[in-house]
Amino acid sequence: MKKLLTLALALAVLATFGGLATSAHATETRDVCATDTSTYCPDVPRENGALIYCLFKKQNQLTAVCRDKVAMVHANINARRDECRPDAEKLCPGIKHGGGRINACLKEHLSELGQTCRKNVLSAMRQTPP
Repeated sequence: MKKLLTLALALAVLATFGGLATSAHATETRDVCATDTSTYCPDVPRENGALIYCLFKKQNQLTAVCRDKVAMVHANINARRDECRPDAEKLCPGIKHGGGRINACLKEHLSELGQTCRKNVLSAMRQTPP
């Protein structure tokens, strides 16, 4: 049982920090933030990072567990953003940051992205909660 718990924890850390996408990770984020989402971001779409952007803007009002999860996801997004900056500047000039607009643009140009950025965008697409 202890080995199983250790393995589960290791996979959760990899999913969060290693960019591995799992439906369990997306479900966990959705579950721990369900009340906060319905209270502070009820009409925000769940794609292109718009929901996490909304929750991040309201982080001072969130429950502690949701705030921690949002901070973790936001840090992961920032790391990915830095890796995709050259592609975003080239392929999405003039697109305003925030609300998932850059991510949506990068998705539209998926075949033109560099390998690292394409991998990150595809990973983010799999992490989007249903």
